[in-house]
Amino acid sequence: MTIILCGFKNCGKSSVGACLGKLLRMPFFDIDDLLLSRYSEQYEKHGSISEIHHSLGDKRFRQLESEVVQSLNTDSEKMIISTGGGTLLDKNNIIHLKKLGKVVYLQTQLEDIEDRILEQDILPSFLDEENFQNDFMRYVDKRQHIFESEADFIIDCSGLSIEEVSGKIKDLIFV
Repeated sequence: MTIILCGFKNCGKSSVGACLGKLLRMPFFDIDDLLLSRYSEQYEKHGSISEIHHSLGDKRFRQLESEVVQSLNTDSEKMIISTGGGTLLDKNNIIHLKKLGKVVYLQTQLEDIEDRILEQDILPSFLDEENFQNDFMRYVDKRQHIFESEADFIIDCSGLSIEEVSGKIKDLIFV
């Protein structure tokens, strides 16, 4: 069974995905990494996800992200996929990912997400430093209900290591 990890930016999807892939001996695909590769191929430029989002604008960035999601093969038997923080904003992405397998929401304390975002050198383009708290709460309000309603499983990651979260997912899905 394919496992799709979703959650807020910096909640640990990529780290958990890599760990879970090793634990279950399944290939791991990070949508952000695949998007970086596709961007590099199409535009012959390199950059971080934040830089690419800023450069392309939200609409084109989401189109590129959707191209990556739709390219994931529904015929593959088993894999681990970590989504970008906004991948599930597009209903077509949700439909395609749910055809692939089970969606797992990595529920993380909002204070932890906020702290991790603020530790970055560059803020995501949807957050303004001067209006950070309001922007952050709008970001949470826009996405949290999507993660909760579309997830087949919700994992509370509070106080857990990457290995512990991976173990919880394994135990929950492969009982």
